[in-house]
Amino acid sequence: MGFVPALDGLRAVAIGLVILYHLHLGAFAGGNDGVDVFFVLSGFLITTLLIQERSQTGQLDLPRFYVRRFARLVPALAIVLIGATALLLISGTTEKGYFLATASAFLYLTPFTRLLLHLDGVYDYTWTLALEEYFYLAWPATLIFMMNRRWSWKQSSFALALITIFLYSTYAILLLDGTEISLLRVAGISAGCAYAFAHRHLPKVSQPGFLTSFGLILIASGTAVGANQSQWSIAFPVVALGSILTIRGVASAKTSTLGKALGWAPVAYLGAISYELYLWHYPIFLWFERALDTTPAHMWWAAVPAALLCAAGTHALAVKVQRRVNGAWRSRGRSSPESQHAVG
Repeated sequence: MGFVPALDGLRAVAIGLVILYHLHLGAFAGGNDGVDVFFVLSGFLITTLLIQERSQTGQLDLPRFYVRRFARLVPALAIVLIGATALLLISGTTEKGYFLATASAFLYLTPFTRLLLHLDGVYDYTWTLALEEYFYLAWPATLIFMMNRRWSWKQSSFALALITIFLYSTYAILLLDGTEISLLRVAGISAGCAYAFAHRHLPKVSQPGFLTSFGLILIASGTAVGANQSQWSIAFPVVALGSILTIRGVASAKTSTLGKALGWAPVAYLGAISYELYLWHYPIFLWFERALDTTPAHMWWAAVPAALLCAAGTHALAVKVQRRVNGAWRSRGRSSPESQHAVG
């Protein structure tokens, strides 16, 4: 699969939902399911890249994969943690346990500190980064196991679909008792992986524009339903399905009206910097809330541009790091398929 600008546009939709959710706008109270859009995209893109590498080279270069993931994710995270710490310390708005929370975020331990220590705060949202990191660590080896066992694409996709259903079902059962286990939302990643195996083998889409529209409608519907936490067990699978249908639609026809809209340069750029924007937006919103004694919703005209500027600068630095890493690996004679879609 070549570069599809609209996939970056879909990532822009995801970060837009998350930002609106953290602005505490009632109409977007279900916007946290933008995270599930990110998860589906990550599962799909990473699996597609690994399948492509295996088919072209006959193997997976795991050291290269992990180095590239490190270069993509860790420098930006470090920049944000340092910058946010300076911002909050100067304004005197850090809370008890701040440095433990910071270390937890950097080490990708937030899901466990939330669950075991009930440690919430400025970096609470980094539980999503941790889930993706666990996926990056475990999935390539799992994929090698499946490929060495010569699983067909149907077997692989079916097995992952079953895992996805199990995870969502478990999440739903626990939510009935008011227990929300964020770790189970890895189901979105599993759904993206399941679709990646099937993507090349499914029949050609006759009406990609309709499929894209329907996918986006499902995402919007899931967001509306998700405004009520008791309905999250319905909202998240609906959003995951909508994400898959949208991916299918825009990947089948880059020239459809919606595909062009999602691939429009400003929208695609927002998707390209979505990782850095995800990292920056919450600490900045929290600073506005604590230091200026106001809500981000009231100061959105300043808070959102501030987050965008910080994200753009951090992204520019992160890209330089990535290029250095890629150049170093090419100089070592290591070559395998590249993805033009930044995953993270």
